[in-house]
Amino acid sequence: MLGTWYLPASPDTSSTNEVSGEVEFDDKTGWKLRIHGNLEHSPHLLDSPNGQPVIWGETLDGKKVSLFDGLRTRHTQFLPPDRKAAEEWIGLNHAIGGTHVNIDTAIKQTDIKLEALEEWAFWATSLDYDYNTRTIEVPENTGHSATVCGAEVNLTCSWSITSSLSSARTARTAAISVIDEVKICDVQAKWVFPLQSLLSFLVLEYTEVMELTVHLLDVEDTITLHYSSPKDTRSNGNWHPVFMLLAYDQLVGFDLDLNTLLNSWFSLTTSYRTAANLIQFLNTDPNMEPSVSLLIAFMAIEAVHRAEFDDVLVPPDRHKERVESIVGIVPDDDRQWVKERLLSSNRKGLRRKLGEVLSLAESTRSVILRIWPDFEKTALKLRNKAVHPAQPGPNDHIKALAIRTGLLWILRHVFLVRLGLSPEQAGGLVGQSQGFLRDCQVLERWYEQT
Repeated sequence: MLGTWYLPASPDTSSTNEVSGEVEFDDKTGWKLRIHGNLEHSPHLLDSPNGQPVIWGETLDGKKVSLFDGLRTRHTQFLPPDRKAAEEWIGLNHAIGGTHVNIDTAIKQTDIKLEALEEWAFWATSLDYDYNTRTIEVPENTGHSATVCGAEVNLTCSWSITSSLSSARTARTAAISVIDEVKICDVQAKWVFPLQSLLSFLVLEYTEVMELTVHLLDVEDTITLHYSSPKDTRSNGNWHPVFMLLAYDQLVGFDLDLNTLLNSWFSLTTSYRTAANLIQFLNTDPNMEPSVSLLIAFMAIEAVHRAEFDDVLVPPDRHKERVESIVGIVPDDDRQWVKERLLSSNRKGLRRKLGEVLSLAESTRSVILRIWPDFEKTALKLRNKAVHPAQPGPNDHIKALAIRTGLLWILRHVFLVRLGLSPEQAGGLVGQSQGFLRDCQVLERWYEQT
């Protein structure tokens, strides 16, 4: 996109700091701006080591672009000295609309379209076709509301139909809107990521943000925000989930509604923040190096353990008393060494932590153990190999994938319970999930190979 670019501090068109240039956008790597001239008064990189919080521009077709968190990566000063320079800037996020914005610009509403949201909202809903009258009965548009963190969250589901002389085509649309006053720099962490991670959890795969529109608070205008993604959007939005852990139409069967689901998830991503982030990270790349994905799964297990259990074997005061009683009968020369060793021995080991977390998902654990009897022993052994690199065994990569897969289902079971399902309901939902049944078949094949 060609246009003119300047810093918000010098927007006057007669300013020498308004320069021409071209910006390129990439969903994965962010934006890159190439300009002819100096964007700043000083051409030296060391004069602005932290970059610029925002760069404004206006394209040839009149769009106003705001580039966030720009970092200058190249500056070239042409000879002779009176010739202009050339610069290159990069960044991750940007906004396009009819108004320039800053990272602290206030907004009043956020509209979010997520990949696979239609499938989740309409999973068990279909159109009724009457073969006698050759008519299609289109369901009424529906809206569902929830109050989360003091804000109003709305899920709208609608059908549309277009027809021609010989055919008719239907389409379904689902979108989420959040009515909440928040700064642009906070909207991703407060609303976008939690809702995106929830949908990824429910559809068993990473979901992209397809469109993000915000309504400005002080100006009657909407801006489209673009955040760089961990990976490219699949097939330009044509990806569809194969399996579903828990669809919207299933919520009522577990005495859940949208309000309960969202509030439980937002509460869970506070107490289980690290584990939720790690699960989302695992979802982003199913082809991740097996040993790396295994370590990330173990990190999520340990994060859940910190949220659910004490990290000590006995109360600290009781442990200190026991240590003092033992140290009292130790020779003076060895007393300090023994005391230090004993004081540090009250922490639970990884084997104990793993067992306690697995006990939170007993039914899922039992299914995995029937397929892979030494699952826990293998998990600990491979984890230690990954932390302390050693010569890998012939089937370690298969085992690592199997452990990662099993631990991920354990974590899903635990999360379902924290969303409001009983342990029996969570176990039944996991056990009946087509995704879990598929993974169990894969585990059986892997176990036979090892």
